[in-house]
Amino acid sequence: MAITFKELFGTNILRDYSLLIGGCFIFAFGGVALVEPYGFAPGGTYGISMVFHHLWGWSTEVSAFCMDVPLFLIGLAIIGKQFGIKTAICSVIIPLFMRLIHNVYGFDSLIEPGVSGIENFTTQLPAALLGGLVYGVGLGMIFLANATSGGSDVISMILNKYTGIPIGTLVIIVDGLITLSTVVAFGNWRLPMYSWIVIGVEGVVINMVVSPKLMLSKARRLAGIFKR
Repeated sequence: MAITFKELFGTNILRDYSLLIGGCFIFAFGGVALVEPYGFAPGGTYGISMVFHHLWGWSTEVSAFCMDVPLFLIGLAIIGKQFGIKTAICSVIIPLFMRLIHNVYGFDSLIEPGVSGIENFTTQLPAALLGGLVYGVGLGMIFLANATSGGSDVISMILNKYTGIPIGTLVIIVDGLITLSTVVAFGNWRLPMYSWIVIGVEGVVINMVVSPKLMLSKARRLAGIFKR
């Protein structure tokens, strides 16, 4: 059966691909400037790849791309053709953006250039909060385009399809388990704690971007409880 242009690219090409490319750049910048320098591993293939980077000097973007390929094939089979082409584009663009940012900007923290995050704890909390915010905006935009950044986001989107649980909540659960790899890698419980902060903020922001009406309704109900 022939695949139509609409099945591959969707009905609102300009909107979807603007969100996709913008979200990919925001996600890549957050990874390079706020997450990677501190040794955080906020889940997903990029989190695991950042551990590899700090342990053995491997390229974060190359390692993540190699792990994304099999997960991409699984997502293509379960979620469908439109997911496939968009996530394929995302899986290529994010590593390219990361390589570009590394080449132009470098490997320093945006908050404190030159900091060695694994040993220095003074700026990890603001980096975790800001990193979660940036990641959440980037991933939320990608999800709005009916795609994922690849990696564990594929798992979250599949679970969302079958359970109806908000995708931001699923990101928190899946990535929260993956981030425990930093304990094994560095023997340090402080790093996964900050990584969980990244994931928590990221999940809330994703839900705000993807389902603003639902989040507003929950906020109003919560405000009503406090008024009583």
